[in-house]
Amino acid sequence: MLAIVGLVIVIVGCQTVTPPDSFARPMPSTAALPPGLVGVNAVTLTDSATRDRQFDQIAADRFRAVRIQIEWDLIERTPGQFDWGETDSLVNGAASRGLAVLGVLSYAPSWAVPPQYRTLVHPAPADAGPWADFVAQAAKRYSNVIRNWEIWNEPNIDDSFAPGPNLALYSSMLKASYQAIKSVDPQSVVVTGGTSPAVDNPTEMSPVTFVKGLYDNGAGDFFDAVAMHPYSTPELLTTEGTSDTSNSNRAIKDVSELMASEGQGGKQIWFTEFGASTATPGAVAPDLSGQQVGVSPQRQSEILTNGINYLRSLQNGGPIFLFDFRDVETGSRNVEYNYGLVQSDFTAKPALAAVQALLG
Repeated sequence: MLAIVGLVIVIVGCQTVTPPDSFARPMPSTAALPPGLVGVNAVTLTDSATRDRQFDQIAADRFRAVRIQIEWDLIERTPGQFDWGETDSLVNGAASRGLAVLGVLSYAPSWAVPPQYRTLVHPAPADAGPWADFVAQAAKRYSNVIRNWEIWNEPNIDDSFAPGPNLALYSSMLKASYQAIKSVDPQSVVVTGGTSPAVDNPTEMSPVTFVKGLYDNGAGDFFDAVAMHPYSTPELLTTEGTSDTSNSNRAIKDVSELMASEGQGGKQIWFTEFGASTATPGAVAPDLSGQQVGVSPQRQSEILTNGINYLRSLQNGGPIFLFDFRDVETGSRNVEYNYGLVQSDFTAKPALAAVQALLG
């Protein structure tokens, strides 16, 4: 449902894949993040002017993990030439403050995309080969920092895997990613791309249809956990729905039942995006047919606390990453710009204190 804001990079020249000394720190004994941990997404970390302040505040506010995009299209703009500078800054900024990183490997450069799809937003790669090479490079570079990896962002919708979800292609990418990452660190955790709330139609797949397709394409043994984005706004996440709607409560149950039927009920579901926008109440993102709406700051607090408590109550629930830590532009009628726990000037919204009360 929600496309991550892309990184803005100033190209400073191509670099080798030798990790800087600052990444050479001992790996923790346990790779997997604990169930119920609450971390954050932080798309405005791409603003270098406020990056240090934002990392400092995330740590000071007692969040223990951050979800960071590792974007192929920004790192390998030309085949075989890698510029890791901006991504290094993001990863090292988190690691230097003791924040665990969930690395989201995502988005193909134009040279790796079929020519007819190069003008689309976030097109899928032509095949899994070049993708697997990039994943291997990223896994080696950040092996002492990132031990939890998510493979793509919302691959069940056309906004993130244009021109639309392709189960055979994504399954091959997932298999290749799993093998590349595990060859570097066998104890690392590989998570499927978080699914957006959706229903089955020509350009989207519901979460359960998408996950079933992974099993049908032989990818069931190539992930350690399933990821979902259980947005529920304006309703509470505990609000039940039917399987023919994009209701996230129902979707979690459907996916859990599917995993159990495949003999994988012991695997967790990670919730790698969850949030509510405080755009002008009633504001709607027009390009998503009303799926995203704005709510009051108080309602945001209610949605987040209800959702965190519900997700923690699930037997198969994993970590939770709130979207987002900071607004892109507080007061904008763009719903996606107002998901933060703090405003764009770092003023806390009521939701920050409400969430902190649940952190322990």
